[in-house]
Amino acid sequence: MHRIQSQTFFSPSDLAEFAACPHATSLNLINLDTELKKTEADETLKILQDHGDLHEKNYLARLKQEGRQVVEIPAKLTQPERHRLTLEAMQQGAEVVFQAALEDGPFRGYADFLLKIDRPSKLGEFSYEVADTKLASSGKARHLVQIALYSDMVEVVQGLAPEAASLEFGSGKSKSYRLDAYRHYVKRLKSRFLEFVNKRPATTPEKCEHCNFCSWKDLCADEWRQHDHLNQVARISSPQIKRLREVGITTMAGLEQAKEAVPGMSSFETLRKQASLQVHKRVTDEDKFELKVPDPKGYVGFYRMPQPDEGDLYFDMEGYPYEKGGLEYLFGVSYWQAGELLFKPFWGHDRQGEKKAFEGFIDFVSERLRLYPNLHIYHYADYERRALRTLMQTHGVREKEVDQLLREQRLVDLYTVVRESIMTSEPRYSIKNLETFYMKGERESDVKNAGASIVFYENWRRDKNQKWLDDIESY
Repeated sequence: MHRIQSQTFFSPSDLAEFAACPHATSLNLINLDTELKKTEADETLKILQDHGDLHEKNYLARLKQEGRQVVEIPAKLTQPERHRLTLEAMQQGAEVVFQAALEDGPFRGYADFLLKIDRPSKLGEFSYEVADTKLASSGKARHLVQIALYSDMVEVVQGLAPEAASLEFGSGKSKSYRLDAYRHYVKRLKSRFLEFVNKRPATTPEKCEHCNFCSWKDLCADEWRQHDHLNQVARISSPQIKRLREVGITTMAGLEQAKEAVPGMSSFETLRKQASLQVHKRVTDEDKFELKVPDPKGYVGFYRMPQPDEGDLYFDMEGYPYEKGGLEYLFGVSYWQAGELLFKPFWGHDRQGEKKAFEGFIDFVSERLRLYPNLHIYHYADYERRALRTLMQTHGVREKEVDQLLREQRLVDLYTVVRESIMTSEPRYSIKNLETFYMKGERESDVKNAGASIVFYENWRRDKNQKWLDDIESY
């Protein structure tokens, strides 16, 4: 959103953000009057934006290669100038309008593409539909809100509501959406949004899926810490927070000090213990954990662990999400040999290289199994298991070997073991959080987490400096 003199204008992104988190809209409005400190965009976000721009350019190039007449609206012009040129292009029947400047009351925006179709409107024997480029592999709610609002703006110009709008995904696939399925919802959403903007009701921050994309997430996190928000309790859910508030428990300390269980809430004691551990860490700065009561009949927790074997493998994968279809570029495996812990990487920097790395890793495991028939492969969270299944299907190789690994339950997910076995003083149970219990100090590698590995790999793809790969391998 932005303000020109005394009038405030809103974009389709503003409307989609409101649908996801009204508090973000409150902060956006406050920021118009008093500048707030935004969360600094990290390198992964910049990479995402760069790839989004490239995807848009590639789609534009494809339209031109198809021989379509494209009118590009220059971004360097003022909004009124861009809007005038957009109207002229539509009135003249351009086949494609790129970066079309559109308006509808207080809503303004720049649609990626307007595509001409053979459906009469007040413009002539033709009309336009919206096409937007998205890196995602499928349409999200926020995407549909955006293209529906752009379509409303197109209706203002051509006097005819577009029947459909489309999304061009990063995978190379596209999907057309019938707008009748969304039009009434978006109309109600616009009405609620404008009422919200006019009345400015008080809002409080709550965790939601939008937090990962929000410019204000640091402000919200500070407020949660100041107010000891319940959402800081590891693995607590929104319905659980609501139930606790209904009985007057509104803070993590309040939950830790609660003397009586909440009727009908089977998870209460688990949440109370989790809060107690985290409060202990906050007060003493001491890491602490508790073992959960084991259930040998339930085959959960530590009972999932097989007997140790000298051939056991410790497996991790690194993926690059911005290659079309994703790219599994590193298969890393650690193992003991002659009393020494060794690490073996399998690299693949394109689709053929990925196939070779996958084959190399599976062949290594198969040879290891011949020597150590009782070995297991340990990994953390379910990514590796799912990735191996996908790779055997994608490349059509090593299906028998992967099927056998899965059928014999050779892969052991340590995240599931940890989650079912212990409670810790950490707010999350990621491997990064748990490192505080078994590592002294920070990692020596410049790569501290999976997000940073994507940044380093992106850097390598740009300049081919081996140091980036060495740092990822060290991580």
